[in-house]
Amino acid sequence: MVFAPGEYLLADSAHTTSAVTVSSYRRPSSLVADNEQFNFHLASIRIRVEHTRGILKGRFPSLQSLRIKIFDRETHERAVRWIKACVVLHDMLLKDSYFDSSWTKYREHITSDWPQEYATIDGKSFRDSVTERVLNIRRQR
Repeated sequence: MVFAPGEYLLADSAHTTSAVTVSSYRRPSSLVADNEQFNFHLASIRIRVEHTRGILKGRFPSLQSLRIKIFDRETHERAVRWIKACVVLHDMLLKDSYFDSSWTKYREHITSDWPQEYATIDGKSFRDSVTERVLNIRRQR
């Protein structure tokens, strides 16, 4: 994946925390109050993302299994353009009277088959800095 500086991927605890992946805290770290609060906020964001993904896949079946093999930057960008086109069409349909709620279906829960790995030291400190920023923003509200 290609990330610009400051961008990162949100993930559940099944994924390894790294410089570009922020995953939820596992036990015993998840028992610390701030970490527990961060996990809660992370989970609520991830649920919205999963629901959005499910809605898009329900409306555009081509997104369920992209027929593009990604092996370089060009094919990656082609896949991203395809996904963006579906998002734009979805937004256009929402704004018009053509929307039919029966077109929308999604999976309630999507599980991950990724292997459990241990977070890297750099990833842990990066996640801690993201946690601190998220909690500071939440406290200011």
